[in-house]
Amino acid sequence: MKWILTCLTPVHIGTGRELHPMEYAIRNGTYYVLRLDPALEYLEGKVTGVVEKYMEHATQALEGLARSRGQGQKLRYYAEDVGILQFCEKELKRRDLAEQLLRQPDVVAYRCDGVTWRPQGKHRQVREQMKFNGLPYIPGTSIKGAIRTSLAYALLLDLSDQELDNLLGSFPDDRSSVRARIQALKRRYETALRHLEQGNEARAGQELDELTKQRGRLEKSIGEPLDHFFFRCGAENRGEVKYDEPHMDLLRVLRISDCHLRSGGMTVGEMFARAARRSAQSEIPIPAEMIDREARLEFEMSLDVRLLQEMARNASKSEREWIGFPEKFRRLFACEPQELLRLQKPDELARWEKEKLDLLLRRVHRHSVDILKRDERWAKKAANDVGQGLLQALNELRARAEKAGDGCLLRVGFASGWHATTVAMALEERGKTDLLSGLLYVFLMDLPQNLRRTLTRQGLSNKQNHGTILRLLCRTPDASAFPTSRRLLREADGQVTPIGWVWLEEASSAAVGTGRERRVEERSQPAESRTSEEITPEDLERLQRRFRGEE
Repeated sequence: MKWILTCLTPVHIGTGRELHPMEYAIRNGTYYVLRLDPALEYLEGKVTGVVEKYMEHATQALEGLARSRGQGQKLRYYAEDVGILQFCEKELKRRDLAEQLLRQPDVVAYRCDGVTWRPQGKHRQVREQMKFNGLPYIPGTSIKGAIRTSLAYALLLDLSDQELDNLLGSFPDDRSSVRARIQALKRRYETALRHLEQGNEARAGQELDELTKQRGRLEKSIGEPLDHFFFRCGAENRGEVKYDEPHMDLLRVLRISDCHLRSGGMTVGEMFARAARRSAQSEIPIPAEMIDREARLEFEMSLDVRLLQEMARNASKSEREWIGFPEKFRRLFACEPQELLRLQKPDELARWEKEKLDLLLRRVHRHSVDILKRDERWAKKAANDVGQGLLQALNELRARAEKAGDGCLLRVGFASGWHATTVAMALEERGKTDLLSGLLYVFLMDLPQNLRRTLTRQGLSNKQNHGTILRLLCRTPDASAFPTSRRLLREADGQVTPIGWVWLEEASSAAVGTGRERRVEERSQPAESRTSEEITPEDLERLQRRFRGEE
């Protein structure tokens, strides 16, 4: 089934790469990402010996930076001094050549119009947005991962008290449970505490190093018991049941393709991290490429009902494999496996698929609305320069979600936050605050070791180090107030908005876009009118040429 994803706010799905100032340029509101080799090839036909001149210019600039104080930061943030446009303007004194370069398709990797962000200070590196065929896109794995977390959240809320206790590990002999894993970590840092109290800095350092490694391993695996309980069936091997077979994952049947751009475009903006009670001076700028608000992307999403029937048949034939299938199936799809096995006609299977997919997305929507409510609580406590604008943006998101009818609100990508990527709110609502505090220790346990290294570099005495680290290790995080900060986006008009909110709906029922969306389409798409959501190869080529800067 074809679906439409509409970006209700800007969305950033990063490649993990950051573009340095020498790799991009902003001219008259247009953001250009440049290729150096084609630029030099073009200049060779205009200026004799230009390659040698550029290499000499770059070498001198970098050597000058290396001799100056704070060379690391300067090399990292101010490398625009060796950018090819700056070379043309400042070294060759040829502004016309810089302008010509920006008109060369081979030189401009892609561009983005209507950019109001301007690099300031040292925060000049831009996080790169994922792209496919030169156009920004959202991987299907990002959508499915967010849906998986939301389903776990909703299913956890619906468990009985006994089921929840069994899952979380109320029994001391269950060493694989969430609670047992946290207790093992706590025993390690209790050992570190004893050495710190005794003034044994060397041994304490060893324990803290090991604690950091153990915490890193646990952070990656802490959610496995919940994931196995809800989605993955077990297989018995030598008397032990394991849940590590990917083909026994019930969510294998949820098929989600990558989301490809159909209208709208990309922008560049400055995200920032801000604590609720802090002033604007505490903000940490995070420049990034983003898929713009109201951009629309198309993707395929379906339930592979035939595969699910095959799973059900295999589970009914084996006692050593597909362990737990009936319970997991019943919990996830709110029916018995036999009900699905009785269906054979294509129209019956199609109705069942639509009904169950709607059920899953209603659960996802429930999680998203709860995230909005939690962020509203944070916004009400935040300083006025952030809180009021954010509260307005969150209210608009809720109102739009309520009016949109069939569909699903979802948060994806960078800055999704603690509540969107964990089941923390569900644990809090079920009264498991002690366990939630333990989870926070797992995710924050790198702080004491990082602080120890920082204090050592600053030359503070061991006694001061010990006291500071002891206080940090012994603190009890306030789970209800965590996290105390949010990553937000300040737009051109100064409005503060959250990041990563999208709306999913079937292509057949996709709502008509807002006026702002239509303006974006006019800028991105060919002038002739559209009568369908389908995109032609010619349309795709025009979009690609626009991002390459060819039109």
